[in-house]
Amino acid sequence: MSTPVDLVHLLLTVLFAVVAAHALWRSLRSPGAGCRDRVDHLLHCAMALAMAAMPWSPGHALSGGTATALCAAAAL
Repeated sequence: MSTPVDLVHLLLTVLFAVVAAHALWRSLRSPGAGCRDRVDHLLHCAMALAMAAMPWSPGHALSGGTATALCAAAAL
């Protein structure tokens, strides 16, 4: 790591990876959780993983409108 920006990127990646792991754990290990709750946790896991990768991406893979549509569909 050569710059403070790299350190911030690393910290963001670690924090979002922890959130993703927690969401996945909740999805797999929640006793009595229904299918809807499990899908909700899996979507949170996928979004957290995408957020963990964002600081390291060289550019935007999806346009703003496309990303907004995908996140809105997942929220519904």
